[in-house]
Amino acid sequence: MSRQRSRPNPFVPFSGGDPRLTIGDMGGHFDVPVGVHACCWFDSQEQRRSVVREFVAAGLERGERVAVYTGEGSPPIFDAGDPDVAARIGAGQLLLAIAETAYFPQGAFDGPQRAADFAEFAVATAEAGYPALRVYADNGRMPGLLPTPDAWLEYELRVALTIPSYPLIGLCGFSADDRPALPVDLLDAVHDHNLSADGRPSRFHLYGGADGTLTLAGEVERVALGQLRRLLAAGRPVLEDHVVSLRDVTFADAAGATELHELTRTDGVTVVDVPVPVQRIWKALGLTAELS
Repeated sequence: MSRQRSRPNPFVPFSGGDPRLTIGDMGGHFDVPVGVHACCWFDSQEQRRSVVREFVAAGLERGERVAVYTGEGSPPIFDAGDPDVAARIGAGQLLLAIAETAYFPQGAFDGPQRAADFAEFAVATAEAGYPALRVYADNGRMPGLLPTPDAWLEYELRVALTIPSYPLIGLCGFSADDRPALPVDLLDAVHDHNLSADGRPSRFHLYGGADGTLTLAGEVERVALGQLRRLLAAGRPVLEDHVVSLRDVTFADAAGATELHELTRTDGVTVVDVPVPVQRIWKALGLTAELS
C-alpha cells in the first residue's frame, strides 16, 4: 500500500539526474547479494570509479533500481554520452544525486529520519516492480559534517538493521583523500561486509538481522576494548531498541569477557546467545549475569 508523504524524501533525487555515465564498457559482475550492508576503501579515484561502475552495472543487469550518491565536488564516477543511461534515468531505474543533499536536507542531519527515508525508498522501489534497491554512497566526509562524528555510527547501525528487512543492498565508499573524522576500524565495524582488498581493519563488527537483532561478531579482546566501548556508547539509542546477540563472538580474553558482562548489566540493553566459552570465563572470574 502506498503512503502519502507530507515532505519530500531526500533519498529520492531530483528529476532527471546526471546522465554522465557509459554502461557499455562496464565489464564484470559485482555479485553482492540482497541484504548486505558493505563498505569499501578506495586507494585511488580510479579504483573508486571502477568498483562503483561494476556495482552499478551488476544491479542494472539484474533489473534492480540503482541509486548512486556521490560526494559534492568529488571526481565523477561516470562518463557522459551513453543514451542508454539517459533512458534508464528517465525510466527511474537509475538515480544519481549528491550525497550531502540526501543526508542533510535543509542543512540538517537526522539519523533516525534518514534511516526511515531509506526504508521508505526501498518500499517504493518494490511497489514499482523492481526486485531490489541497490545503493552506493560516498560516505567518507559525512561524519566530519556532524557536530558529533560518533552520531554517524548510530546512523550506520540503524541502516544495518534496515537493510536485512527490505530488498536492499548498500555499499558505503570511503576514499583515501576523505580524511574521515572517525577511525577506519570503527567505520568498518558498523558494516557486515568489507569489500576492500586489504580485508577488515576491525577485530569485531555489529550487523543487523531481519528479526531486528543486532549481532556482535568477531574477537573481543583488550586491545580493541576502547573502540568497542566507543561504538556501544554511540549506538546506545539503537541498542536499547533491539536485542543484542553475542552468538558470533569467536574469541574473548578475560578483559573482553568482562566488557561483555558489563553490557549485560547495561540498563535497557537485552543480551542473548552468550557463547559457552564466554560464560566459562565469567564463572572463572566470579561474574554472574541474568540473561534472557
